[in-house]
Order: sequence, then structure tokens, then C-alpha cells
Amino acid sequence: MNCVCFSPDGERLASGSNDGTAVIWDTKTGTVLTTLFIEGFWHAVYSVAFSPVGLRLASATSDGIIRVCRTDNAELLLEFRAHDNWVCGIVRSPDDQQLISASHDKTVKFWNSTTGHQIGQPCTGHTDRIRSLAIAPDGSFIATASNDKTMRLWSTRTYQQIGHSLEYSNIFKCVAMSTGGALLASGGLDGRLCLWSIRNILQTYDVQERYMEDVQVEQHPRLINVVSIPFLLFHHISWA
Repeated sequence: MNCVCFSPDGERLASGSNDGTAVIWDTKTGTVLTTLFIEGFWHAVYSVAFSPVGLRLASATSDGIIRVCRTDNAELLLEFRAHDNWVCGIVRSPDDQQLISASHDKTVKFWNSTTGHQIGQPCTGHTDRIRSLAIAPDGSFIATASNDKTMRLWSTRTYQQIGHSLEYSNIFKCVAMSTGGALLASGGLDGRLCLWSIRNILQTYDVQERYMEDVQVEQHPRLINVVSIPFLLFHHISWA
């Protein structure tokens, strides 16, 4: 088994496995509610994500395919090739408009959750495989953890990296984000858990983004979409 995630109401749990299945479980009884399995499909499921209301489940696999199924009857709703390598992480935007995937091909991509069409440009910058992906509660940015010993933040509006990479002395294996979005937790190959405070980062980012918008509006009153790439500062605390 490679991954698990709770449904929004907490009453179900989805898991993905090397046997090529995604299983939905009842969290009160532990019984299997639905098994999502595509006949003839044997690639490992590496990430699963419920839709915001829990009616659909997206799964990502080692052959670069993303599949979306109904959670009540396992009906396949959408299937498309997202990457040419393992999809190691998948998340949904809070408004359920986008699926966001991260891969061993070193990229993050954005997809229309209904059609499977790609949105915008891939996020590029990692120099080795991406291991894990997390999204902010408001959906405004994501965090990626990589074998290149960096963790990076990306805007879901501009698809650009936010500030500098968060560097570490070893390979990142996983990343998670706090409910408030002001704290990142990362696990490394060295067995250490690190907490990264990003509250000041986000405040700096918001202030600079609003400033750039004001400047652009003054210069170009009809300009709607503005791209800004602010500077990033960070610090972290680690435990053995």
C-alpha cells in the first residue's frame, strides 16, 4: 500500500496499492465500500484524492495515468496520460476545478478536472524526481518535495515558483501542510522530521503581490492578470 487519504466528511478512507487498486473503506467499521480496479491494469497506484464533496476519487499511477471514478459505483469518468513517468502525487483544488499532479519526470502539471485538458504551463525547476505534493487550504499555492534536496512553493495562479527553494542536506521523501497553511512538515531520507515556518513568507508574498497589482493597475488600468515572483525567506526546526 502506497497512499491513503480521508474523504472530506471523514467517514471514508481511500488507499492505493501496488496491486493496481484504489479501495474505499468505511472509517467506522473498517469494511470495504468500493474497489476501483481497471481490468488488465497492473500499475501501482501511488496517490489518491477525493473531490471536495467526496463523490469522485482521482488516482495516479506508476505509468503516468490519472483516472477519476465515482465513489459509489466505481464508474470510470475520466482517464488520461498526465506524465511519461510515475505520478507520485495528486491533489484537487478546493473549488474542484483543477487536478494537480507531480511526477518523477521533475514537473508539476495542472489539469481541468472535468475534461482532463492541461491548464497553463508545467512547473519546472526541480533537477531530480519529485516525491511528494501538498496544496494550501485556500488553493493558492502548492509545495513539492524532491530528490534534489529542495522543497519548492509554486503559485497555482501563475504556475511560477514562489521565491527561492527550501534547501536541505538530504533527499526529501514527503511533505504535508498544516490546516492553516502556515507550516510545512517534511520527512527526509535521513529519518528526520522538519517543520518549516512559512507564515512570514506568505505575508511577504501577499504584500508584494498586492503591491505589484496596484502598480500594474496604475500603469495599465485594463490589465487583469498580473504575474509576480516575490522573494522567499524561510527557517526550519528539525528533530532527530
